[in-house]
Amino acid sequence: MNQTERINALINHPSIFPHVSCGMPFPLDIADVLAQEGVVAYDGAVGAVIFEPVVDDGPGVYEGHYFFLPEGRGKVAIRFGQQALRCMFERHNARLIWGYTPWDNVAARAFNRLVGLKSFGKSMKRLLPWGPMVPVEVVYIERD
Repeated sequence: MNQTERINALINHPSIFPHVSCGMPFPLDIADVLAQEGVVAYDGAVGAVIFEPVVDDGPGVYEGHYFFLPEGRGKVAIRFGQQALRCMFERHNARLIWGYTPWDNVAARAFNRLVGLKSFGKSMKRLLPWGPMVPVEVVYIERD
């Protein structure tokens, strides 16, 4: 199984799909996202982290996404997330990584703090172009 197949299997897992599908039909296939120039993905048996370059914001700016199976949440996910962020700053010359977390996903918002992300505040965002506006927390981390 290649990386794209592994990540697709993770995002379509029953414990992850409802949190990432944004109303899209099952199954999701993010092969096109992963194939985009500059996308960096780290995956393991229990989760994955994906960084998409945000070209409009200049070089070294990425939007991050993460998801973990229940057995990988907690300390394993925190370590994985911290290592992925460190790799982005050290190996991929990232200068800023940001993302959106649904406001009602308290566990994910706590995870953000535990891996070193800071809050930029609450906002309203369409998670998909055709989706409803939902409250999110905007989070970020900058290179030291």
